[in-house]
Order: sequence, then structure tokens, then C-alpha cells
Amino acid sequence: MKAVRLWSIRNAGWLKKCYAALEGTLALFNPLLKAIGHERLDKPFAAVEGAVKGFLFDSQSCGQCTLGETGLACRMEDRIGEIVTRSNALSGREPWRPAA
Repeated sequence: MKAVRLWSIRNAGWLKKCYAALEGTLALFNPLLKAIGHERLDKPFAAVEGAVKGFLFDSQSCGQCTLGETGLACRMEDRIGEIVTRSNALSGREPWRPAA
């Protein structure tokens, strides 16, 4: 799992572009999704989102997601500062660090 997480941090720019493309595609399908009912789709979409974020980013599904601000690394990871700094995903910006 750590290898996938490190890969996702190294490829954060490309993954962000993929996310933007997916978001645009879902926006095109909004009339259909609205007809089905957003409430009915919440659970399936949340399940898929949780599986993908868990696999790629080792997300803890804590509800305080800031993946876009942390170089696509889950900030709840104990060693996120070390991982992000080593990968240079934030281009020198200081990553969020948990309280000691």
C-alpha cells in the first residue's frame, strides 16, 4: 500500500488533471444523475470514492479531506510530512504536520 501511496504523491499533477476531467464528465451527466436522484446515488458514489481514495492515497475517510492541498497525500497519515518532503510534491511548500 505504501508503494501506491508514494506513487500517487509523485504523480499528483497528473492525478489532479484526471480528477478534473472526471469532474467535468460528471457535470455533463448531471441531468441524468438528477433524474435518477442524487440521494439515491450518494451511497454508491461514496463507496467508490472511499475505495479509490483508500487505495491511491491511503485515505482514512475522516471527513476532513484536504488531498488537493497536501499534494494528494492523506494528512492523517502519521509520516505525511516526511513522505511529502521526500517526494517534493509541494515544491518546497511546508506540508501540514499533526500535533505532537
